[in-house]
Amino acid sequence: MITVKICGITQREQAEAIANLGVDFLGFIAVPHTPRYVPPDRLPALVKNLPAAVKTVCVFRNQSVADVQSIIDKSPFDAIQLHGQEPLPFCQQVKELFPDKLLIKAIAVKQLSDLQTAQTYAKVVDILLLDNGSGGTGKPIDWSLLTNFYSPCPWWLAGGLSPENMPAALIQTKPNGVDLSSGVEDSPGVKNIAKITQLLGVIHGKAWKSDKLQ
Repeated sequence: MITVKICGITQREQAEAIANLGVDFLGFIAVPHTPRYVPPDRLPALVKNLPAAVKTVCVFRNQSVADVQSIIDKSPFDAIQLHGQEPLPFCQQVKELFPDKLLIKAIAVKQLSDLQTAQTYAKVVDILLLDNGSGGTGKPIDWSLLTNFYSPCPWWLAGGLSPENMPAALIQTKPNGVDLSSGVEDSPGVKNIAKITQLLGVIHGKAWKSDKLQ
C-alpha cells in the first residue's frame, strides 16, 4: 500500500474531512511567512481528537531546536518534518528530544549526488521525503533520477504531484508514500476534497499498476 500524506492544511473542518477519507498523514505548516502557515496558538485545536487512524505532522524549515520544542510540547503531533537544510546533527538532536515521534526529513533532489545525501540521513530519520526543494509550488522532481533509488528507510515522493500524474509517478519511481499539497487544493491552504477523493481512487485502484509494482 502507498502511504498518502496531504500537507498544508489550515482548517479544522478540512482536516476532519480529509482524515475521514482514509488519508494516512495530515501535514500542518509551522513555518512563518509561508502561504500555508498556521500560527502556533492555532495548532492544538487543529490536530486534537482527529480520527486515530490518521497521523499528524508538524512541518518546520530551518528553525531552531527551541522553536521545534516549543510547538511540539504544546500540540499532540505524531511526527515532525524538517523541510529545510537542517544538518544531520540537528536531526539527531530532534530525534533524541522526541524519540516517540516519527522524524521525516525532506531532501531537495536536483542531481544524483542529492540521493547520496538522502541515504546518509536515512540512517537517522524514520522517513525520507524527496522533493524539488521549493515546497508547495507544484514543481516536480526529475523522476528519472529516482528510477533506481534505494533507501534503508521508507521514502515518500513529493513535488508537483496530482491525481492526473500520479500513475506515471508511481510506475517510474516506486515510492513507499506520496505527499501532496498544491496538487489537491483550490488555493494555498484550501484543499479540494473532490481532488483528494480522486487521488485516493487512483492510488488504491488497479489501473496504474504494472508488473514492476506487483
